[in-house]
Amino acid sequence: MAIATSCSQGHQQSGSLGPRYEAEAWLESNPNPNAFAGNRFTSTEEALAFVETLYEHGAREVLVTGIRDEDWRIELEGGPYADVLIIRLPSEPMQRDLLFQIANEEMTREGFSPEADIGQEELLLWWD
Repeated sequence: MAIATSCSQGHQQSGSLGPRYEAEAWLESNPNPNAFAGNRFTSTEEALAFVETLYEHGAREVLVTGIRDEDWRIELEGGPYADVLIIRLPSEPMQRDLLFQIANEEMTREGFSPEADIGQEELLLWWD
């Protein structure tokens, strides 16, 4: 399931989701071959390509959060796992529109209603 929702800009903590890390660097340094949203992406490389697309379309920053880094997981899977991205949105309307299109494709693919652009600074994408 993909859920997109607006979230407030703030500290490096996002409630119960835990710390946030820049997504491209986190994925590139993660030895887990399926480090992100395994029900959506077939590999870490595919998730990394998605993050790169977000940057190409104007994201100011893409953060990964919701990280699961239990010792048993790292031993079994080779590294931590996560399923939440936070997209820090640009102010430029055309770039925002492109990023909302991408996020809303993820939402509609999973049967959810699209998210409207109401001037929020961040979007949260979560695959469960």
